[in-house]
Amino acid sequence: MEKDNQNKLTGFKSAQSLANWEAAAREELNGADPVEKLMHQGKDWVIKPFYVQDQNPPSPLLPVSTNDFLGARTWYNCPLVQVRDPKESNFKALEYLRAGADGILFELNSPTDFNTLLNEIEWKYCSLNFIATAHQQVLSQGLNTYISQNKTENISFHGAFFGNTPLPIKNSEFRFSGFQFSESSSPVEEIETIFKDILKDSRDGSLIDFLAISITIGTDFYLTIAKLRAMRMVWKKYLDAIQSKSDQPLFIHAHSRPWIDKNFQPHGNMLKGTYAAMAAILGGCDVLTIEEEDPNNKTMSREACNISNVLREESFLSKVSDPLAGSYFIEDLTQQLTESAWKKIQTHLPK
Repeated sequence: MEKDNQNKLTGFKSAQSLANWEAAAREELNGADPVEKLMHQGKDWVIKPFYVQDQNPPSPLLPVSTNDFLGARTWYNCPLVQVRDPKESNFKALEYLRAGADGILFELNSPTDFNTLLNEIEWKYCSLNFIATAHQQVLSQGLNTYISQNKTENISFHGAFFGNTPLPIKNSEFRFSGFQFSESSSPVEEIETIFKDILKDSRDGSLIDFLAISITIGTDFYLTIAKLRAMRMVWKKYLDAIQSKSDQPLFIHAHSRPWIDKNFQPHGNMLKGTYAAMAAILGGCDVLTIEEEDPNNKTMSREACNISNVLREESFLSKVSDPLAGSYFIEDLTQQLTESAWKKIQTHLPK
């Protein structure tokens, strides 16, 4: 009996084709159809139990970064700082940056003094991003004035302003036309919504170089990876469709909101944050924000900030520009989401 089980295991491992795998798996399942039995299906996608190499596998999808410090797969670790008093928020931001953050995500809900808020922060070494929940026009004008006054040849302004308002303000590499989107139960519907809004606000393609997208990342690891990658593929299709000559890649900010589940306490949010961060990084985010469970708890804040640092320094996710290139499963799932989303988006393209 033990020898029979060993033979089955060996046969399964040595399967070189779909037919061989099906034969071995069917035997293990006592004659049941392995594809039907083991397949996992969603609204617009199917996860198959076995994959083989495509005859025309896609080339690596994510761009190769030239940032020597952050690595070939560059992302900026940007903790959230809610701005009420600009002086206090500046102090907290500097604390994060000195503790190893690569930038900051400032949440603004009222006009603020950017000279005070950004005092002593050396923007050329980090990424500064802003979510405006109100007063978007005033805040964007104030930020644009700050950038104009501090612009020199040696400073690049990496980051984005997320105000859900089209703002064709061109200032270095900073993107003023940032849009926030909530997570949807269907990744295809989420991608469709994103591009419908882009099309609505930029039918002539004038905002291409200024656009940025902020999305919420949840707990579905593989779908999150494929969703982010599909967004980049749809972006390329969109640029081709409108015959844009822009070479700007899509700017994606991934935001992991606090997650509290009593079954995983006391470290549930840290576990979810790590899971979400890995998915966002492997999917190709440019900026990553992991929120702590309690912003008044310094230990939780430090843990949330360090998740990204550990994934870079100890898990080496930054060493290769596209760590999942060549994964048949991820490539197939990405292609399914891309094709389903693009089919829906095409109906919204200008005639």
